[in-house]
Amino acid sequence: QRAFKQMEKLVSLYGPEVIIWRYDPLVFFNYQGRLETNHHLATFAEYLKAINELDITRCYTSFAFLYPKVIKRAKYLPLLEWVEIEKRVKFDILREMVELAATYGVQVYSCSNDALLQVEGIKKGHCIDGRLLNQLGSERVSEKSAPSRADCGCTHSIDIGDYVKTICKYHCRYCYARP
Repeated sequence: QRAFKQMEKLVSLYGPEVIIWRYDPLVFFNYQGRLETNHHLATFAEYLKAINELDITRCYTSFAFLYPKVIKRAKYLPLLEWVEIEKRVKFDILREMVELAATYGVQVYSCSNDALLQVEGIKKGHCIDGRLLNQLGSERVSEKSAPSRADCGCTHSIDIGDYVKTICKYHCRYCYARP
């Protein structure tokens, strides 16, 4: 609810067209012998309803990349094992998400995974989108592609964040940015 209040404030200040809602990464893991996930279609639907009320129309999603440091962290989590689900299962999940999102006028974008573009209705994401920034702002910015990893669609930017001094308070175990 706090995040939606923050989005509401951002929409009131800057408009819904500048907001990119991220519903990612989708994570799957075995916990005490059961396959678990942070993705639940009913929860996604609740979020879509709130997003729709704010006139936000873009949802970026991805499946967690199981980088070595993410896998290594699982050693410190008893009874937890990350799971890389099959591509067809990912595609089924995305089809449901795209269909549901469309009923709310929301477009789903893939972040850094062009294989997901095989699912009808998914578009390539540009989290840092120079073309959009130039449409919305008065100062010109680069529209030159400068991906930070494979399949990234972002344009050239400078990261103003700091993953060491300003660590996110959520401490998600699968987060790539955690030191």
